[in-house]
Amino acid sequence: MRLRVATAALVLPTALVVPVVGGVVVAGPAVAAEEDCSAIQEEAPAESTVATRESRPLELMRIREAHEYLRERDVDPGEGATVAVLDSGVSQRGGVRVTEAVTATGRSDLADYHGTAVAGLIAGAPRSPEKPVGIAPAAEILDVRVYDSTEDGGVSAAGLAAGLRHVLRRGGVDVVNISLRVERDDDVEQLVEDLWDAGTIVVAAAGNRPDEDEVPLGPLFASPEPGQDAANHVFPAGYERVVAVSATAEGLPDADESDASAFVLPNTQTDVAAPVVGAVSVALNGGTCTLDAVATSWAAAEVSGVLALLRSLHPDATPGQLVSRLLSTADGRPDVPSPLTGAGVVQPLDALRRPVSPARDGSLDRTTERRDVRAVPPEPEPDTMAGPRREAVWWGLLGGGAVLLALVLRPLLARRAPGR
Repeated sequence: MRLRVATAALVLPTALVVPVVGGVVVAGPAVAAEEDCSAIQEEAPAESTVATRESRPLELMRIREAHEYLRERDVDPGEGATVAVLDSGVSQRGGVRVTEAVTATGRSDLADYHGTAVAGLIAGAPRSPEKPVGIAPAAEILDVRVYDSTEDGGVSAAGLAAGLRHVLRRGGVDVVNISLRVERDDDVEQLVEDLWDAGTIVVAAAGNRPDEDEVPLGPLFASPEPGQDAANHVFPAGYERVVAVSATAEGLPDADESDASAFVLPNTQTDVAAPVVGAVSVALNGGTCTLDAVATSWAAAEVSGVLALLRSLHPDATPGQLVSRLLSTADGRPDVPSPLTGAGVVQPLDALRRPVSPARDGSLDRTTERRDVRAVPPEPEPDTMAGPRREAVWWGLLGGGAVLLALVLRPLLARRAPGR
């Protein structure tokens, strides 16, 4: 299957179509929003949709501080990084830097908001310096449309493979975002390996809790049960060379923020998690909109944005080094990963600024906490001559005392001697 620039006559095959649970079909309840991204049509005036709230996930991840840290080093957040969004297509309105758009479908219009929302989370232009939208606004977006809408059957493994082949042939892509799920496929797995070898990091959604009647995951994962593991059911997140991302429930009313299992799938392939509730993104009409559901699609997009920030600061780092920096600075335990959060919730500011210690193979497998060294005296060095010096002092004192005693007693002894 070949991808064509702009509109193509080629339609994705439907034989391998499966439901998408990485966020296209959003699981979990949503709270009231000013302008929900899914409800805005492409033809609506952009000025009619303006999200006024702060993006809660960006506040939790301290993205403004991360941007300030980069700008202090003369780095525009995301500059020099290219992120491919393999999704339902990206609107070129609203300030997202779409440098190339390719499609394997027959439609020219955008039928689904999902790809635009994903791209907006990654690289949406800020509403003002105090109100960022995208995590890496200076990053360039490669729009690779691999499906039109879930109503048209969603994405297939063959369609996703076609998109990955285009990215591989094009080259120069730092991150590939896949906020989708397909069946396990040998071609997709090999393409993921090839992209990693070419210097590209693939990020994918770890999976949402499906509805009961959603085939094929519904019967297995419709409700939380002890011992559940979606690692062998959600792809490409299940492949070894993929950064699999889950979402937290933080910020959702009446939800236990420590347990998002009602909304996302436990997955032992999960690498990290990100907060998503209350996010601000870009709508199909170029305005700004809000996302209030717990969906791993949005979390994957945020982590893709964080990796773009890391790439802008470390242009010569390998994919393994960037991923190691991401995992080792998360707020959990990389050595004891959780099936819901992996190494923990991503910490972009720490990932950017924390000193790291490279291993012998060049990977960054551990980081070093910063220490407060203000007014701390240096540790004294061990004195190997302390013992002999103490003995010498004592012998000196004894010898000096004997001489002094002799001088004091000499006159007395002289008077008692017999006269001449």
